[in-house]
This record gives sequence, structure tokens and C-alpha cells, in this order.
Amino acid sequence: MRSGSEFKFSKCLFLRFFENDITSPFLYAITDEINGSKTLVVTNASGDEAIYGSVLLSRQAFATPLVSTYPNPVKETLFVTTNPNSGYVTIAILNNLGKHVLSLKSSELNQTVINVESLTSGLYFLRLTNDNGDVEVSKFLKL
Repeated sequence: MRSGSEFKFSKCLFLRFFENDITSPFLYAITDEINGSKTLVVTNASGDEAIYGSVLLSRQAFATPLVSTYPNPVKETLFVTTNPNSGYVTIAILNNLGKHVLSLKSSELNQTVINVESLTSGLYFLRLTNDNGDVEVSKFLKL
């Protein structure tokens, strides 16, 4: 098995939903890592391993949206506010079929005002791209 970790315990687990043959056990071991996290290693009869670690799945950076659009739904004017550090420079509006309907470019995009009065009613996607190629997508409804 894995080196560098001390196993707390090992068990034999029969997972019938993976195979029809109940005689094929899956062995599992839960380990304590040096950094205090835990790791689950599931091994099948062929020796293949699935490794699951205990990692933080939520961070403040993920909770803060990089782009906000308002009002949503919108009739005439859409306001787009971006995180000051995002550096987004290209805005593309796509319809619900993915067709490009409007493009804007700006070097400083903390807040942008977009006139969407000419768009037909429906669902649209706002795609922002920065110089590094990072993309952020949000959606809005045009009334």
C-alpha cells in the first residue's frame, strides 16, 4: 500500500453495488497524514486504488462572486460589476443557443453599463474574459 502514512485501521468491505460477485471484496484503510488530514484508500481485488483525502471544500475566495449583474431580469440597462482585481477586458453576450449577440471591450471594468434594449426577450449569458484567458460566466433574463 502507500508509504509514509501510519494506518489507523484496515477493514474488508463488500460493496455489492460495484460488482455482482459478492466474493470480490474491496479493502479500505483510513490513514492519518502528517498535516493532520485523513486519507481513505479503497483497493479492489485487482490492486487498483481509489484515494480520497480530507480537504477543505469551501473557501472565502470561492464564496465571493467575481461578477455581479443587476437588475436581473432587465428591460433596458444592465449593470455589470466585477472584482477590482479580476482584470476582465472583454464582455460577450450570448443567447440561449450560444450565438454571439453583443461584444464589448474595456481596459477598466469595475462597473460597466450595457444597453440591452435591442435584445429580444429571453435568457442570455454574459461571458467575461481577461488578458490571461480566465473566463467568468453569469446569466441574465431580458424582459
